[in-house]
Amino acid sequence: MVCINGHPMLRPRPPRTGATLIELVVALTVFGFIATTCLASLSTAARSYERATLTTDQRTQLAAATQVSNALLAGVSPSDGDIITATDTAVRYWGTIASGVACRTAGADVWIPHGALATQTTLGAAASTPQPGDMAVVWDEGPSPLPSDDNWTRHRVLAASTSAGGCVGGPLAHPVRDASAPAWRLNLAPPIDTLRTGAPLHLLRAQRLALYNSAGEWSLGYSETTPAGPWSVIQPAAGPLGTPTAPGQGLAMVWVDSTGLPGTTQPAALQVTLRAPTRVALRTPTGPRAPTDSALRFLALHNRQ
Repeated sequence: MVCINGHPMLRPRPPRTGATLIELVVALTVFGFIATTCLASLSTAARSYERATLTTDQRTQLAAATQVSNALLAGVSPSDGDIITATDTAVRYWGTIASGVACRTAGADVWIPHGALATQTTLGAAASTPQPGDMAVVWDEGPSPLPSDDNWTRHRVLAASTSAGGCVGGPLAHPVRDASAPAWRLNLAPPIDTLRTGAPLHLLRAQRLALYNSAGEWSLGYSETTPAGPWSVIQPAAGPLGTPTAPGQGLAMVWVDSTGLPGTTQPAALQVTLRAPTRVALRTPTGPRAPTDSALRFLALHNRQ
């Protein structure tokens, strides 16, 4: 207490510092609202990123599957019987596994070098080792020099082996420098009496693209014939895809002729449609959201005639 002019006066209280309880409650409420909004936004962004990632991954799988079908089927020759069987979910065909030039012939036996000879000339290359059961497509110039009897002929490979110096004895190999050069030896049936050294050859193998089920999921798979059995273990090319019994099956192949009509007798093109569950609902142009995505490839067969 102080006195002014003899009158007692109360000392004024100092101003308060800090926040009141009401101010703290308001601040906590606002902070909680902001934190909740931020967490919700982060959660939405995370879900959107996950959906985009799953969708992109699925479309990448579908693109890979269309590239596989294009690489394997573009070179088939329907007029020569390369297509063994064709359905809307599978195709069996003769696919090229090796190409080369005959460096030596002897009756039913043909040798193809796999590697460069002493002249540094590569006369053979293969994606897979030749085996019995393969098909050899050989350019046979016939008994006369006239082009009228030149033709591609098909022969079964009865036996296939590899040896060093197999080309020695033919005009394309050096007798000493190529003594260790590896070559495939193919025994063909029927034999080609008029086959000449330097004739080009293609080796074909029965292969298959098909929709198959593994552990409850459908995928596009590849397999080929083996000497020990009809087919090798199927290898996944893309998936998982939609089930064949569901609307819009996982794999749909439509074979069309030169007029655009469906048919497998003389197909000129193949329309491949792949559908796969994206695990995320996507809006379709004509209906509600559905968890599927698709890829379409129109493949013109190069050797259809």
